[in-house]
Amino acid sequence: MKKVLLSTGKEINCISKIEAQMLETHISGYLDENVILNEGDTVFDVGANIGILGVSLSEKFKSLSIYSFEPIKEIYQVLELNAKLTKNKKFKVLPFGISNKNETTNFKYYPNSPALSNSNPEIWTSNKDLVVALKGS
Repeated sequence: MKKVLLSTGKEINCISKIEAQMLETHISGYLDENVILNEGDTVFDVGANIGILGVSLSEKFKSLSIYSFEPIKEIYQVLELNAKLTKNKKFKVLPFGISNKNETTNFKYYPNSPALSNSNPEIWTSNKDLVVALKGS
């Protein structure tokens, strides 16, 4: 397991330093003027990855409840450690995915690029526009 410094100076656990920094940049866009959160609110982070959203929110809010879902074991283990780093007792992590179906499914884990891991790996070969968009970002 690796460590990375976020732009806030907070050190967190990660699988890939470059990917963690990319996720932090991506997640910072979630909290623009279109998303309004207040103390005491509840956030569900579905597909939480390593928990950068939960870490960021825990730094900004002292009484925010966060439920982070991550079904991939290797990623979930890092999420769990990062949630503990925040000392936010209302930052809960769950090793599950969310679906509109009651089913069990397999996930493909990409250790060199964990954020691309998913339950539908065919998407990376069947949707050429998506792959090009990812390479350009």
